[in-house]
Formats: sequence, structure tokens, C-alpha cells
Amino acid sequence: MSNLQLIPIPYIRPLTAYFLYKEKDNTNVMVLLKLKDNKWEVVEKKKTEGKENRIDETNNLSPTEYRAKAA
Repeated sequence: MSNLQLIPIPYIRPLTAYFLYKEKDNTNVMVLLKLKDNKWEVVEKKKTEGKENRIDETNNLSPTEYRAKAA
């Protein structure tokens, strides 16, 4: 298992927000929030089994460098 720490990804709309993240054991988590009386409330939290993220040297390449390496 990787020690990679990922930052939660927020998707925010006027009255709804989602946070997606991966736990250290590779579990994928989705949290649904709704805006109610100017406060965000957790409405739903789902967890699903995820796969390990694999990092290789291509993750740090620019699109031009990646295409050159793939050619």
C-alpha cells in the first residue's frame, strides 16, 4: 500500500456539495452535503472498496513529455 495522501476533491453547487476521497486502506468515500439554513449538513456517506493508486514517473510529466515518451 502506498503512503500517498490525497486531498479530498470537492464538487460544489449552489445547494449541494460532494467530497470524494480515498482512505489509507484504499476505500473510496463519497460524502453528500446539503445547504440548510446557511449550514452544510451531511446527508449521505458512501464507502466502496477501491483499488490501490499506482504512481509511476509518467504522473509528473507534462502532456508534451508524456506524448513524446509514449511515441
